[in-house]
Amino acid sequence: MSRTDENMISIYERKILRFLFGGIQENEIWSRRSNLDLYQSYKESDIVNFIKIQRIKWAGHVVRMDGNRTTKKSSMPNQ
Repeated sequence: MSRTDENMISIYERKILRFLFGGIQENEIWSRRSNLDLYQSYKESDIVNFIKIQRIKWAGHVVRMDGNRTTKKSSMPNQ
């Protein structure tokens, strides 16, 4: 995944989190939540880290597969 892809996914994630958590109202004035506020409210790691972890898990899964499986043949053609 390129840095541009990571950036676009992070922007989309923050857009969804802002929609879910809404703005902050202080003295009748509404303001947007900062990125830090969003991630503190969400209490989960960001989506880019989640994707990277899942890709590593998938790679481990493919490595443990039998050699005659189509997925392993297409992912690791030299083995």
